[in-house]
Amino acid sequence: MTSTPEMIPTGFIADSSLEMLANVLDPIVQIMVAISFTIASVIMIGGCFFFMIGNSEKEWQTIMNAG
Repeated sequence: MTSTPEMIPTGFIADSSLEMLANVLDPIVQIMVAISFTIASVIMIGGCFFFMIGNSEKEWQTIMNAG
């Protein structure tokens, strides 16, 4: 009878470390997404003011850059 040595699960440490890092960074990422949506909305509204004063080319350029 031959016995085989047991396998050491090396991926477990890496998986748990990445999961822990994702859990720590998740609130920071959510805050950054909320702030970026707010800033992009303000920039798009500013672009709409260019449309109201008759500068539609600048308006589209501003809205596209905000997106």
